[in-house]
Amino acid sequence: NTYPNLIDQYEIYNHYTEDEGIISYVNSDRPDLLAIATHGRSGWTRMFTGSITESIVANGDFPVLSLSLT
Repeated sequence: NTYPNLIDQYEIYNHYTEDEGIISYVNSDRPDLLAIATHGRSGWTRMFTGSITESIVANGDFPVLSLSLT
């Protein structure tokens, strides 16, 4: 691996919701940047399913790079 500190995937096995788990992990490990993908949903779909990326950006106190998959 060219970048030994790069985490390709991190699975959360605890009582947190997805966004809480990611924020908790980032706060404990303190990487320079969190890069996270988003589906770019809007309208009714987003209103009912929410946005994990939006929650992380709003509630985290670390730099986030949000990349759209669409």
